[in-house]
Amino acid sequence: MEKKTIFLLTAIVLLSTFILVAAFYGLTNLLEFSDTGTAARIKLTGTIMPGSPGMFSIDSVDPENFQRLVESAQNEGVDAFLLDINSQGGSVVASKDVARTVENIDEPVACLMRDVAVSGAYWVSTECDYIVADSLTMTGSIGVMSSYLEFTGLMDEYGIEYVNLSSGEYKLAGSPFKELTDDERQIIEDQLETVHKEFKQQVAESRNLSMEDVEELATGETFLGIDAKEKGLIDETGDRRDAINYLEEETNKSIEVKNFVRREGFNILSLLATKIGEGIGETLSIDFERDITQETYSFR
Repeated sequence: MEKKTIFLLTAIVLLSTFILVAAFYGLTNLLEFSDTGTAARIKLTGTIMPGSPGMFSIDSVDPENFQRLVESAQNEGVDAFLLDINSQGGSVVASKDVARTVENIDEPVACLMRDVAVSGAYWVSTECDYIVADSLTMTGSIGVMSSYLEFTGLMDEYGIEYVNLSSGEYKLAGSPFKELTDDERQIIEDQLETVHKEFKQQVAESRNLSMEDVEELATGETFLGIDAKEKGLIDETGDRRDAINYLEEETNKSIEVKNFVRREGFNILSLLATKIGEGIGETLSIDFERDITQETYSFR
């Protein structure tokens, strides 16, 4: 009888202790997130380039539109930002403009990388307070390229002569109608190296990496999310819930996500795509977007 009594009392004590511990942690969590906050979710999808999308547009990230979305969210008093990135990069200055806007955000900012976030898009993500990517996300590609089409061989074949009158020894450097001279090539390569150097410095400073470590990563190579985490290019492999968890910890609030999107104009190809297939619409859009006469530096 005494053994049963002792056993019963022990069980009661253990059960009471368990209930008290559970209640304590439940109350702690309740107090931790006793308030509800809002995170502005902004998608950065497609090529990062200046200018609003036109009639024949594809998905793109315009720095001015992005800044307006950020300001609109701040005017509504959001507590944090969740940047949803799926981009292969874009022009150098446009990427820097977007990154500068992110840098100037006072609220906590988490970046969530989707399928791809490379080059200029990775530059943008380095300004986030926290970077989350899927283990199979393609990211990195810390490099710069300059490219243009050259028609000199085709023109020779058809007997076409290109005549241009210009002043300045290097005015036509990068023209598709003439071959680069050795001096012109050196000038462009020097400019690319300058841009690449700034990109590497940005990664080193924002990710707390040494320049030696960044030099080893800055070959233009892309990395899977799981490898990027190991190399220090991102903070965590995970999903949207992990990004929100970070924002909740930073704001000490239970976060609700609100989407902020740009107002779309009329796009005739979007209508066409719904009628005869998305693939055709995208192909036509890409053709109309391409500018083969102007040299640009891009993160690729």
